[in-house]
Amino acid sequence: MNSLLLINTLLIFGLFSSPSLAANQNKTESNSKSNIGCKYSNGTKLKKLVSGGQTGVDRAALDVALAYENAQVLGGGWCPPGRVAEDGLIPNRYPNLKETPEDTSSRTSNVPRSQRTEWNVRDTDATLLLYLSIPNDPGTVATRYFCEQYGKPLMELHLNQDEHAKDITYLKVRRWLAENQVESLNVAGPSERSQEGVYKATYELLSKVLAKEI
Repeated sequence: MNSLLLINTLLIFGLFSSPSLAANQNKTESNSKSNIGCKYSNGTKLKKLVSGGQTGVDRAALDVALAYENAQVLGGGWCPPGRVAEDGLIPNRYPNLKETPEDTSSRTSNVPRSQRTEWNVRDTDATLLLYLSIPNDPGTVATRYFCEQYGKPLMELHLNQDEHAKDITYLKVRRWLAENQVESLNVAGPSERSQEGVYKATYELLSKVLAKEI
């Protein structure tokens, strides 16, 4: 058997890898990863999902970021001192969360954990506020207040919808992100204890948002 025939035979059975073929395969895989995510027409894309690390909406955003790490989507943000959450401590699987030096903001000293609320608004391009029923708790009111104070875009969305409405909602979010050229997004909303099922609804929405280019 001549050498060319031998190589072709090995290629067919996967026993030999051509350097050029391997390079092309790696390039294709790299391109497919870079095309995943919320990419805008000007070439920029959504690069970071930020939250305070609490249960519900916050954790869903961080978990989506972990799922899209290969697409260079990072998760992080500011969390309360001591990584405190309603279920104990924020899990170590979110290493990019940074603790604020104080629990409350000087602007909203009567609102618990409001320094991380303020700093997550301050340090991102826009805020997405998600819920199953409209919340008016102090934390949500503080989120709206800080968005206004820092002049940051805010979108509020009701997630308790049928399948058709969900499809319209995720397209609406993608258009809003593109219009504002959002590269770092603060995701805020109620805890799982206060609105059961909000984690799942948030995870589904953000996964759709990141699934394709804009």
